[in-house]
Amino acid sequence: MARRPIDIYYDVINRVLRDASGNVLRKEKYEGMSYKENILLRLNLVKDASLTAYTEISPSATFEATVDDDFLSSDAPMVGTLNADINLVADWASVNVATGKLCIRLNGFTTPYKTKISSLEELSNTKFEIRVVEGGIYTGKFRFPFRCYGTLADDGTTPPEPAEDFYTKTESDSRYEQIQKGTQFLLANTGSNSYELANKNEIRSVRLVLLVQDATLATLVRYSINVMHDGTSAWGSEETEVFKGSEPAGLVFAYSVSGSSLAITVTNNSGGTLYFTYASCDQVKVYA
Repeated sequence: MARRPIDIYYDVINRVLRDASGNVLRKEKYEGMSYKENILLRLNLVKDASLTAYTEISPSATFEATVDDDFLSSDAPMVGTLNADINLVADWASVNVATGKLCIRLNGFTTPYKTKISSLEELSNTKFEIRVVEGGIYTGKFRFPFRCYGTLADDGTTPPEPAEDFYTKTESDSRYEQIQKGTQFLLANTGSNSYELANKNEIRSVRLVLLVQDATLATLVRYSINVMHDGTSAWGSEETEVFKGSEPAGLVFAYSVSGSSLAITVTNNSGGTLYFTYASCDQVKVYA
């Protein structure tokens, strides 16, 4: 998809926008985008009128970008871009986080943009913001004015819905395993009733969570399995948290660790139908 490139120089120290010669921009020269437009914002972070590169961002950082006119976190932004569409070398060969050169794809064909711009020629007080994320923590942000315009050529087409992590009923149902009395349930994550922990070049800790629920899907028991692997062998421990009274009689939970694999088995001899949900898996990996 062709995107119109925009070159912006933002002086991080003095908090002003500059042109390619280092002069401070007047408001009427601020860059922006129109409804339905796709932009490639080529952002140069600088420190002064000489356009000295801003070099304080870790090359391992990730980013999130937003264009909007307010700070209501409960509302979807007019334009939002996640790290997957930021700093792609295919978009801009000069991109280099270490020297303050970032590039961001901005898609103006969104429902929030359409709603806010409505019949206006330009929406007031709109800004661009890019946030720096390191180790899952926001470590900085840069924000400056960015103009948002309407269009005279809107054909009334409805913007596409954003991609979300919604499940269909079939997908949702598949997340639950039902077993009758006397049957056995095996947590098959790799197709062999086991969870692969690590290869011998890694040290990894893994925490798996399994929920046992009744017919109303109310949680009765939560099992947590914590396993460590030191590159040679693995070992583990189990934690059990019981809800709604006591653990159902006849419910047998077991796990075993062998080599780099974790196998989990649940047997239901409780006399009724229970549901087992593989709830989560948290991993920490450190390379030796």
